[in-house]
Amino acid sequence: MTHRLLTENLSLSYGKTTVLDDISTPVPSGKVTSIVGANACGKSTFLRCLARLLKPTAGQVILDGTSIHKQNTRDVARKIALLPQSAAAPDGMRVLDLVKQGRTPHQSPLNQWSLADQEIVSSAIAKVGLSGFEERLLGDLSGGQRQRAWIAMSLAQDSDILLLDEPTTYLDLTHQIEILQLVRDLQEHRNLTVVMVLHDINLATRFSDNLIALKDQRILLHGRPEDVISESAIAAIYGLQCSVIADPHTGLPHVIPR
Repeated sequence: MTHRLLTENLSLSYGKTTVLDDISTPVPSGKVTSIVGANACGKSTFLRCLARLLKPTAGQVILDGTSIHKQNTRDVARKIALLPQSAAAPDGMRVLDLVKQGRTPHQSPLNQWSLADQEIVSSAIAKVGLSGFEERLLGDLSGGQRQRAWIAMSLAQDSDILLLDEPTTYLDLTHQIEILQLVRDLQEHRNLTVVMVLHDINLATRFSDNLIALKDQRILLHGRPEDVISESAIAAIYGLQCSVIADPHTGLPHVIPR
């Protein structure tokens, strides 16, 4: 299989502190991949490397056959959209204004705002279920609605690769399920390549095609949830004793801490 996004011997250090160590892995195209692991194992740093926000100390991120750091910034932004952890915007900003920001990589002095841009923005808002909310202020939305607005902005960027850093942070369980189901539906509808950082291993298992489990700044396990998740794996990844049963609704592995 040809992978549009992959890493080769990727390492990143801050001074003498190693954050990522010799990571080589493909990101499966047209699938949802979740990065999981204990705190401080390098999950968000890995995602930020994939987004070209951080330059590795060694190794490289490859996008469409070329090192991502050798590509034009605007070109990368047209291919990869990133929703950072705890994204923030002024509460006085309207939903429409936020989503319009997603079209920035496609604008230039010779390519100003067009009817096509407006149609893409309107479509993105509709796809996340916020039609009719265009004039609402972000500060007046619920946490789940605000996260939908940010996802709409990412969709308006019209990229094929979507990177989400802890998209369910600060949301209650109902809204966590709502957001992850939305991501899954969008991925299937548009054949997106999605990479998420998630803390909840059961949600990661349920909504992902593949898992990348980090341990001590390296990849410990990588593969389908049913191939990765086991009692011994959870003990190795998190240092947690648990039982793993089949989810009665999906048949996927479900972790129950002891």
